[in-house]
Amino acid sequence: MIHKLIILMTFIISLNRGFSCEITLPEKILILKNSDRLEILNKYDECSKETLNEVATILNSVEGKITGHQVQEILSSKNHPVVIHPHIIEVYQLKNLTREQLQVPLDHQLTSIDPMNEPNSISLNNNDQIKVVCEECQFEKNQVLYVNVLSLNGSLLKLKVKGEFNKRLKAFYVKKFIPAFSEIKKEDLREDFSDPIPHTDLLNELGTLHFFKTNKPLKAGAIIKKSDLNGINLVRAGNNTEVIIENKFLKLKTTGISRNNGSYGDLIEVLNLQKKKKYLGKVIDINKIIVDL
Repeated sequence: MIHKLIILMTFIISLNRGFSCEITLPEKILILKNSDRLEILNKYDECSKETLNEVATILNSVEGKITGHQVQEILSSKNHPVVIHPHIIEVYQLKNLTREQLQVPLDHQLTSIDPMNEPNSISLNNNDQIKVVCEECQFEKNQVLYVNVLSLNGSLLKLKVKGEFNKRLKAFYVKKFIPAFSEIKKEDLREDFSDPIPHTDLLNELGTLHFFKTNKPLKAGAIIKKSDLNGINLVRAGNNTEVIIENKFLKLKTTGISRNNGSYGDLIEVLNLQKKKKYLGKVIDINKIIVDL
């Protein structure tokens, strides 16, 4: 009976191994571009296309070291029995290396990297050094980058890739819920950057924030758009209003009676009764307009 049980267990183990694939990866990997199929996946036995795609997905999401056992466990949870070699795998992502080494400005974002007639992944030796070079880099779309891989023996591998950068805009994010028709305080906002939003003007400075109120509720984490705000009436019809008249050579001040209401940035008319002269100017503060000559 025991002998038959041993034979049965051996058969089951052999059967399970027959259904599992075996993949040997390099100990160090540089991923130039995320892809469903990476070139470094070239040593495998009895592995389906779906399994290889899952391995690529895992490696695309890794930065730093991961054990072969961890990769196996992830694949097993997705019904892909795999044996992974070696024990430790170290993964470098070119996109992250580029951000770090080129010190991409905060108001720019590296959106993609595309190899130019290069593989989407390569194996590295233990002591290889990677240097990303951008000659006279302006961080524009379709910027040509060079990736130099220097080996300990002095050999140099040069790779050419195309990087795409987007300029980001300064933006302000709401820290907590703000009801409609409320004033916004500077301490309620967090400054950061945002990708441009088509046909949308973002609030990008706080100097005049106190001249506005929200026209709808704003959720925590929302980006404030200019369309979310309504101006407070700073000038009212019939009020005495200061008029500043200036150009780059002179600056004059006078007063008059406003002919209509106006919030920050509105153009309104002010009448000086003594001079019987009308001024058309932009509202810049409470009972104050500026006329540009």
